[in-house]
Parts: sequence; C-alpha cells; structure tokens
Amino acid sequence: MQWTVKKGGTGSGITCTDYKKSKEEVELDQELEEKMSSLTVECNRRFADASRHKETGNEHIKAKRYEQALGEYATGLQMMQLSRQASVIMSQRLQEMNRQLQVDLHNNAALAMLKLDDGKGAVLHANEALQIDERNTKALYRRGLAQVQQGSQENATADFRKVLEIDPRNNDAKLQLKKLNADA
Repeated sequence: MQWTVKKGGTGSGITCTDYKKSKEEVELDQELEEKMSSLTVECNRRFADASRHKETGNEHIKAKRYEQALGEYATGLQMMQLSRQASVIMSQRLQEMNRQLQVDLHNNAALAMLKLDDGKGAVLHANEALQIDERNTKALYRRGLAQVQQGSQENATADFRKVLEIDPRNNDAKLQLKKLNADA
C-alpha cells in the first residue's frame, strides 16, 4: 500500500492507493447498503402513512369529529418517530418534507385540542411545532388562542405580537390583539 499526504489551503488529508478491502469489509459494506436501503423504504412508507393520517384527521376536523381527528394526528406523529431518528441519513429535501409534515401534524393536533377546549394540550402541540419551526405563525397563533382559553392574556398577547412581527398582514392576529386590548 502506498500512502500520500496532501496539504492545502483548506485542509489536509491522507490517501491510500492500491488498497484492497478484505472479504469481511466487502460483506459489511454490502450489509450496510442493504440496511440503508430497507431503512429508506421504511421511512418512505411511514411518511406516506403519516400523510394519510393527516388527511383523514383533516376530514374529521371538517366534520367536527375532533377526538377522531386528534387520534389520526397522534397516529401520524407516531409514524414519524423513525423518520426523526433517521433524519441524519436523509437528503435535505426529504428532511424538510419530514419536518413540514411533523409541524403540520402538531398544528392540526393543536387545532383539534382547541376545538375540544383543551388549551393545555393545544399549547403542548403548538410548542412541539415551534421547536421544529420557531417562526411558524400558525403554531404561534394557535398557542395564542390556547393561552386565551387558559386565561393567560399576557402570553397570548406575546404570541399574537410575534405572529405580527413575522407576518404584519395577519388579520386574525390583529383581531385577537384588538379583542385582548378591549378586554383589558
């Protein structure tokens, strides 16, 4: 084997030429490739399943079946657990799609919780969405509504103001702030 040391302005490295893998290394590489392939297939399947649960949940929301909707969103979030763990091996595009689906599921679960008058649960789901995307106006708005439900006008005001910082034309947040100011 021949080793070459390279030095450059951006870094250095060592290269080995004429290296031949042992039979065990070749087998390990093949096994790793097979496992990565099956993991990718499983993540794609779960993403598709979670998307279906989101859509079913949305249908329940439209039909005012909020508990069923919440169950669908929770199942969708469970389906996404493997994707969260496997995100380090995903392409940037796939990572973003997974993050967006998780945010959507949490936002929709927050809406279902609001409809069920469970402000605490709505805050928890909105917070989960905000951990993934801290500038998500839908999560901030729904958390603000949940804060109103719980009687926490100060926190609600902060959330609605944050929505307007991000999206100054958000009329729903403006209306909520106007209501809070009128009640004060």
